[in-house]
Formats: sequence, C-alpha cells, structure tokens
Amino acid sequence: MIEQLARDFPDQCTQAAKQTISLSFTKDDITAIVCVGMGGSGMPASLIKDAFDVSLPVLVIKDEVLPAFADEKTLLIPVSYSGNTYETLAVFKEGLNRGCKIAGVTSGGELLRLLEEHNLPFVRVPDTIPLQRMSVGWQFFAIAAIFSALKLVDRKRYLHIGSFLAAHQDQLQQRAAELASQFDDKLLVVYSTAPAIVTRCLGQFNENAKQLVHGSVCPELNHNEINAFQTVQKHVRVLRFRLDTESEKIKTAYAFFADTVTAQGVPLIDIPPLGATKLEQLFAHVYLTDLLSIALAKQWKIDAETIPLIGELKRRLGT
Repeated sequence: MIEQLARDFPDQCTQAAKQTISLSFTKDDITAIVCVGMGGSGMPASLIKDAFDVSLPVLVIKDEVLPAFADEKTLLIPVSYSGNTYETLAVFKEGLNRGCKIAGVTSGGELLRLLEEHNLPFVRVPDTIPLQRMSVGWQFFAIAAIFSALKLVDRKRYLHIGSFLAAHQDQLQQRAAELASQFDDKLLVVYSTAPAIVTRCLGQFNENAKQLVHGSVCPELNHNEINAFQTVQKHVRVLRFRLDTESEKIKTAYAFFADTVTAQGVPLIDIPPLGATKLEQLFAHVYLTDLLSIALAKQWKIDAETIPLIGELKRRLGT
C-alpha cells in the first residue's frame, strides 16, 4: 500500500494543486500567520514557510499552546488530517477565544465539525489516504490555496509540481535505490538549509524505516555540532540535501564541513538540487526522502506501514 501511495504522489500533487478557498478577509486585515500542525500535518506548513518568502511573518508551531501575540489581526491555520489531533484542537479553540481569523485544513473529525459550527472557511482534503503522513501533497497545496486567496502566493508558481515530479519519478526512484544500497546500521545525520526537508527526513525514517535519525540545519550546525564529529566518526553517516539558494558563505562552510568529517572517515553523501525553482527542489527532496525511507524498510524487512506505538499513544490520549 505505501509503495502505491508513493507512486501516486505526483498525481496527488496535481489534483491537490487545484484546491481553492474563498476568504472574507484580505492580507491587509492581518499582521501575522500562525500555522499549527503535528507530525505529517505539521511538515506541510513548514514546507510552505521554506518555499515561499511572503510579505507577512509566518510562524509554524508544533505544540498545544498558541503564542501570546496571536490576536484578531492574526490568521490561524489549524492543519490536522484526521481532524482529531489534540494539540491542534487546543490551539484552534484558543484562537477562537482570542478572535483570531481562522482558515482550516482537514479531512474531517472534530476540527471539521468545529469549523462548520462556527461558519469558518476551510479546505477539506480527501479522507482516502490510509497513511496520513503520505498526504503531504493534499495538505501543502491546501495551505498554499489559503496563501493564494490572500494574494501572498501566485498559484502559477505551484500548479505544475505534480507534472514536474512525474517527469522525474524514475530518476528519483533509481536514486533512492542506489542510496539504500549504501546504508548500514550507522546513525544517519541529515542536514539542509531548509528545515522542512530535515523534518520530513526524520519523520519518514522514524515512521517508515523505524530508524532513529538526527538532523539539523545549516548554518546553525557550524556553531556547535561540527565539533561532535571528532568523537562519533565510526558511528554515523551524513546525508545533505542541497539547494541552489545556498549563499556563498554557506557553500564555503559546507565545503569545510565535508573536508573535516570525510578526513575522519565519516561517509558523506550530497543530494544535489533537482529542478529550476526552490519549490521544485524542495518537492524533489521530499519525494526522494519518501522513496528512500520505503526502500530501506523493504531492504531491512521492516513493516513501513504500521506505527503501533503512535496508535497506542493516541488511544491513551483519547485522540
């Protein structure tokens, strides 16, 4: 099932990019945007922030607490595929109390009920994806539709992403297979200048391949954990997702980092950017991460689909 969902991802993006929403307010009515989402519903919001440099501050929270600054001039975007994520619901309810403007993204559940009850706008995504972490296309483009309705993002910038991924699907699948063949039991350390890519890689390796992964962003890693490679060189391998938007100083720092860790025997692989725009490059990395995590699960004979511990935790939390 998960392999089929991965194969269908380009088509998911094509269909999801058609989503639209009507809003009763404009960007002039708000001073900030807060997106809240957990796990596979939080990552699309992070991807939005990485992909689009918009004229309003955007904060992505993965918590049950709404920031103190949020008020009637704040747009709150609660994102929950199931509609029952307790952290997202807690933030949503607090946003209601403070008079935030709200536009939601969900497939159903309690969030949909509350959005309808309060006559609030939302994008309803299909509830037909059995593994919600594989619904990133639907959720990303639902949030993008909200940004488009506010005239913060031109839809023409993202309508083609599905066809772009379809055109490079075989290349990405082959790359995932090649990478998987090089992996062993060393701890994977992931770096990128895009926090959303690090988040996606950690999440998919955790859930699909059942592997603990460490990740950080550049340039922050240059100020701390670069020093740790003096003692862990036998136990880790590094995977870096590169983007064309890296500054010259970051490229210099990356080169120094590579020289330093490879001299100590640490395996390091750079994933070059694929695509002409930052959005294309981000989605190519997202797709490769998904394919790689699934390939590793298959290689290691691990069930990539079930996540029993998360299921048990949700049961205990009553969500």
